[in-house]
Amino acid sequence: SLNDSPEEYRLKALKQLKTSHPTIYSKVINIITGTSLNREISDPNYFFPCVATDQYVAQLPDTAQACMYCAKRFAEGSDMVWKPCGKHVFCLKCW
Repeated sequence: SLNDSPEEYRLKALKQLKTSHPTIYSKVINIITGTSLNREISDPNYFFPCVATDQYVAQLPDTAQACMYCAKRFAEGSDMVWKPCGKHVFCLKCW
């Protein structure tokens, strides 16, 4: 349900989880990363924001590691909104 949470709540929850339960935090990040990597199957039309993780963002091309508009790098847990072309990505504020 962290994927469906508003970004501000997700960021707060992940921060608390990282501090209090680092092992569970790692497992949650791995699940979120897997969901993001398999977007082509679960959301082929890019209807929903993707959740950034350091692992996911690191495997993207350099041009997709930051918002196309404001150029801010995606922080772990933040929303990434992909254009349907699959090449351009924005933060939720700039979308």
